[in-house]
Amino acid sequence: MNNKKLSFNLFDIINYTIISLFGFLVFYPFYNTFVISIASEFEYAKAPFMIFPKHPDFISYNVLFSSAYVWRSFAVTVFVVLTATFYQLYLTTTMAYCLNKNYPGLKIINLFVIFTMYFGGGLVPFYLLINKLNLVNSLWSLILPTGVGVGYMIIMKDYFSKIPVELEESARLEGANDIVIFFRIHMPLSIPLLVTIALYYGVERWNDAYLGMLFIKDAWKRPLQLLLMDILTDYQRAATYLPGSVQNKLYSEGMKTATIIFAAVPI
Repeated sequence: MNNKKLSFNLFDIINYTIISLFGFLVFYPFYNTFVISIASEFEYAKAPFMIFPKHPDFISYNVLFSSAYVWRSFAVTVFVVLTATFYQLYLTTTMAYCLNKNYPGLKIINLFVIFTMYFGGGLVPFYLLINKLNLVNSLWSLILPTGVGVGYMIIMKDYFSKIPVELEESARLEGANDIVIFFRIHMPLSIPLLVTIALYYGVERWNDAYLGMLFIKDAWKRPLQLLLMDILTDYQRAATYLPGSVQNKLYSEGMKTATIIFAAVPI
């Protein structure tokens, strides 16, 4: 008995040690990014991997929070995330509900849907389509092209197929149509999955800079991740978004890491 207890405790120690090391490896880059964002240029040059700066300086955050461009980008991203998540979730659930029914040609439609997971129309036709719809330089170009995540739709379709058919049949006997059945039966029973898929959609839209890079021309309509990409890749040009009175007082690494923290913490 004592030997079993000793071996179990030894396993716990090894297990917690491995998990703690893995947690440290995941956490430290974020912590180091924050430390750099509040360190002075002299301290950072002296010790890039410091534990904590001796004289913390929050000027990068002060400048970041005082920039109208940054808050505008933040507002654009929040709008896109909320609107696109609802839009994608609605399309995903309704499509999953329809493809869960039995009607002629269903297998062919399913084949066409799955085909889009592996093959796309290409960048040039995609841009020409958005341009033809007059969505270039519009916030809707960050929302409408997102559409249905086929992988999530297949998961939702499989979930709907496991809902007892008797519930739907009894509802139809009471005179309910497909719209009522969808919103009164399938949606309430799918809340855990809906929340999970909504979370994935929201994170994808928050981190997306690709659509903004393709279609957004106006600086005031740029999403936060696109502003972050500008600061990381071309700080001198991106510095024009910051208040002019302090541009020469900042060092690039401090602003870059402060922007990373600002873009990562909300999500």
